[in-house]
Amino acid sequence: MNAKYKLIIFDLDGTLLDTLPDLAGAVNYALRTHGRPERSIDEIRRFISNGVRKLIERSLFITETSKDTNDYIVNDRELFDAVFADFVNHYLEHAADNTVPYTGMQETVKRLKAAGFKTAVVTNKREDAAVKLMDHFYPGCFDLVFGDGPDRERKPSPASVLLAMKELGISKDETVYIGDSDVDLLTADNAEVDSILVTWGYRSREFLVDIGGRVIVDRPDELELLLK
Repeated sequence: MNAKYKLIIFDLDGTLLDTLPDLAGAVNYALRTHGRPERSIDEIRRFISNGVRKLIERSLFITETSKDTNDYIVNDRELFDAVFADFVNHYLEHAADNTVPYTGMQETVKRLKAAGFKTAVVTNKREDAAVKLMDHFYPGCFDLVFGDGPDRERKPSPASVLLAMKELGISKDETVYIGDSDVDLLTADNAEVDSILVTWGYRSREFLVDIGGRVIVDRPDELELLLK
């Protein structure tokens, strides 16, 4: 392998897997259980990328007058805790019901792994759910899977990216981070590694261009052309 990079780190939701249907199902189950109005798929798509606690906060407390996904106040912590617990329990049981890999992504990851790259996942999804999904959809494809947990800093903190590089013995110059959102771009920049953004996830090409995405791809096979 003579490629520039030796380690490829992937985001999960919107990059490796389309998890939106199962996330939405779990969110709306928890909201419904506590008598709160359900959210549309488009709303939940906007609310993801910063971890499940932010997803539930936004789903509960964003109103029609909110200007963006951080414009809300958590004014009922007891309600939040109850909805969050029901969401987690439901999602862990149903995380793979309607989730699917993006077309061509499994084959691309397998070929990159076979070519000699080290591979890792760094996600804001709960680590137990992330490991479960990777074992189900991408068995044997990743050297490390880091998700949200008590000892992890959530993206855009670079902590998990830096830890993956340290554990695998790869330098910043030899690492690239692949994701589908502004959070992913910030994560890569904060870790001082190169980034590639993908358009098949939860943000449009126009959005990725507007946030300053430098390398943007539309198909998984383009990743192989860039990386090998």
